[in-house]
Amino acid sequence: MEKGKVQFIMMRYGEAAGTFAAALAYKDVDKPETLYNLGLSYLSQGKYSEALVHFDEGLKIKDNLYEVDILVSRGIALSKLGKKEDALTSFKKAVELAPKDAEVLNNVGSVYFEEGQYELAAEQYLKALEEKPNDIEVLSNLGNTLTKLKDYQHAWIAFEEALKINPTNVGVIENYLLCLLDAKLIDRYSELMEKSALLPKETKDRLNALAEEYRITLGIRHKKPLVPKKKRAIVNTKLKL
Repeated sequence: MEKGKVQFIMMRYGEAAGTFAAALAYKDVDKPETLYNLGLSYLSQGKYSEALVHFDEGLKIKDNLYEVDILVSRGIALSKLGKKEDALTSFKKAVELAPKDAEVLNNVGSVYFEEGQYELAAEQYLKALEEKPNDIEVLSNLGNTLTKLKDYQHAWIAFEEALKINPTNVGVIENYLLCLLDAKLIDRYSELMEKSALLPKETKDRLNALAEEYRITLGIRHKKPLVPKKKRAIVNTKLKL
C-alpha cells in the first residue's frame, strides 16, 4: 500500500494502479481505501470508466470510512464522461454525508456551473466559502459564476479577495481580466493587464485581441499618452554694448 502511495505522489499512476490492484489480493488490506486509491490512479490517467468500476466496488462495502471521498471522485469521473446528472447525484450524496465539506460543495457548484445553472452554482460556492473562506479556487469559481450572472461588482470582490491571498495566481488574474472584458471595462482591464507580467505571452495576446474587439465594438479609441510641451528656450534680448 505504502509503495503505491509513493508511486502516486511521484505521478507514476500506471505503476500505482498495478500496486494497488495487487494489494487487493491480501486479506489484511483495507479494501475500501485500496479501491479508492486504485480508482484515483485510473482517474489521474484519464481512464474514467476503469476508475468508476473500482469506485462503485468500494461503495458496496458497508461502514466505509472512504465513502465521501469515493463519492466525490466518482462524481468527477462521471462528469469527465459527460454524465452530468449522475455526477450531480453522486456529489449530492456526498453533501448529505458531509454537508460542511468545502471540497464537496465546490464540486457540486462546478457541475451546476457546467450545466449553466449559475445561481445554484453560486449558492454552493458561497456555502463552501463559509467553511473555507480563503480557498482561492472557490473564490475564483464564484467570481466566474457571478460574471455569468452579470453581477460584476460582487465578481470583482471575489477575484480581489483571491488575489489578496495569492497576488501571483495566473488563473485568478486571467479570470478577473475576462470578467472586466465581459463588463466592457476596458480602462480597468488595461490597468490590471499592466500589472500582470506573470501571464504567458499567448494568454496576453489572446486577451488583448479580445479587448481590441470590444474597443472596436464600443467605438473606444486608444488613449494617446500625453506628451509634455517642450520648454521654450529663454533668449537673451539684451543688446551687447
